Amino acid sequence: MAEYTNPNALEVYNTIKAYLDEQEYSYSDEDGKISLGFKGKDLSIDMNWVIDDRREVLCLTSQIPVEIPEDKVIDVIAAISAINYKLVLGSFVLLTGQGKVWFNLTAAFRECAVGTELIKDMLDCTYSYVDEYNDKIEAIATGELDAKDFINELLG
Repeated sequence: MAEYTNPNALEVYNTIKAYLDEQEYSYSDEDGKISLGFKGKDLSIDMNWVIDDRREVLCLTSQIPVEIPEDKVIDVIAAISAINYKLVLGSFVLLTGQGKVWFNLTAAFRECAVGTELIKDMLDCTYSYVDEYNDKIEAIATGELDAKDFINELLG
């Protein structure tokens, strides 16, 4: 368990763990980073909860398990931009120096209570978006799917 100087951060941490325990999810907890995984329709979905004690922000991240080759970076960036346009919450980002795509969903907890409903919603949202788009991002990265065709179909 991480040490938090902010009592709100500790409360959020305990709420996440209580929800995961209640749902009987298997997870690891190392220095306040709570990690868990699911099987998606096609690729595995790993998620990490990170609590920023100082900024009072809760972040749920999921890395797409695909390496983005340099020659596909522009295509993947274009596809991610189109995907993000369609999303209600969260966003996909490409860390170009690493060739990694992440989905990030954040929630501030300054002067407000975080309940299990928010934890459930963040998990559900992250799972559904990552599961919906991870195979498309992989297909664009491997050249199996043309980015322009994907964007045109997505945005109609």
